Amino acid sequence: MMSAFTLFAQTDQLTGRWLLTKAEMNRGTRYPYQIFEFRNNGKLMAMGTEVGTWQYKKGEKSLILNSKLDKDFNGTGKIEILTDERLVMTNACAAR
Repeated sequence: MMSAFTLFAQTDQLTGRWLLTKAEMNRGTRYPYQIFEFRNNGKLMAMGTEVGTWQYKKGEKSLILNSKLDKDFNGTGKIEILTDERLVMTNACAAR
């Protein structure tokens, strides 16, 4: 899976609000255009609701996502691009 996130606003490289623009999965590509907030405490929020957790593995340049609400986004994604305006991950929905 390749996920492209466009920055909405942020306080550092990962925490803050990101706009999910594209999610490529085995079942096809989705264009959700939904804002997700990566909070400092590891909570992942969407529309004011906690939808899961996240953890950054700096040495591996990866992001672990865990959600009980949307199992498609569970797993570890390798960060391919991380700038102030863009986050691109691969294999984000691969099982851990």
